[in-house]
Amino acid sequence: MKPKPQRPRDEGACSSPGVRHEAESRGQEANQDESLSLLAAVAHQLSQPLTALRGTLELACLRARSGAEYRSAIEKALESAEHLAWLVESLRELAEAEAPAGDLTLVDLAQMTDNALEDLRPLAATRRVLIESQVEKGLQAQTHPEHLYQALLKVVHHAILHSPPGKKVRLELRSTQERAEWSVAGEGKSLSLPRTERFLGTVFRGHGQPEDPAGSALGLLMAKRFIEALGGSLAAESPAEGVNRILICLPASSRTTS
Repeated sequence: MKPKPQRPRDEGACSSPGVRHEAESRGQEANQDESLSLLAAVAHQLSQPLTALRGTLELACLRARSGAEYRSAIEKALESAEHLAWLVESLRELAEAEAPAGDLTLVDLAQMTDNALEDLRPLAATRRVLIESQVEKGLQAQTHPEHLYQALLKVVHHAILHSPPGKKVRLELRSTQERAEWSVAGEGKSLSLPRTERFLGTVFRGHGQPEDPAGSALGLLMAKRFIEALGGSLAAESPAEGVNRILICLPASSRTTS
C-alpha cells in the first residue's frame, strides 16, 4: 500500500516561535527578491496594453477611414484601455496589501468566514460548484478586518474558478493551539503558488476580468500578501491525488465563551 503523504507545514504562523522567527527572517529576504521581480514583471507587462493602444490609434490616423473602420479602431483601443485600467487597479490593491494594516480590531473569525462564503455562493451557483464548510465557532483575533476579509474572498474565489462543474470547494476553520487555520480545498486545477514573476506574465496577458482564472491568480497573490502582512502565512499543498488545498494560518488572540 502506498504510504499516505504527510501534510507539509509552512514555516510561518503555524510553527513554534523559534522556528517562526527564523522563517520570518528568510521570508523578509524572499519578499525583497520577490518585490524586485514583481517590479520588473510589472514594468514589462504594463507596456503591452500601452503598445497595443498606441498602435491601434496610430494605424487609425494613417489615412481616412470609413465610419465602421473608425468604430472598430475605437473598440480595440477601448479594450486595451480597460485592460490597462484593470492592471492599475490590481497594482493598487497589491500596494495596499504591502502597506501597514493600521488599527487592529477584535474580529469574530467564524462570522467573517460565513459572510465571505455567502458573498461567493452566487458565483459558485453560476459555475455549478458546491460549497461546503465546517467552521469552528468562538475564534477571535486582533486583526485588520478588511484585509483578512479580502484575503478569504480571493482564496475561495480562486478555488471556485478552478473547480469543474459538479465538483465542490470545502472550507474548514479550526483552532490549533493559539492559531486559527483555514483550509480551502478544491477538486480542480492545482491551487499552487508559483513565483510571482512566473504567473504575472500569464495574468497580465489576459484581459483581467475578475471572472477569469488568470485574474484570480493575481487575486491569490494579493491574498498571500494580505495574510503575511497580518502576521500569518498562506501556502498550497496537495494532501491527496486530485485534491488541492490552500492553507491559511493566522494568530488567534482569544476565544469567546458560550
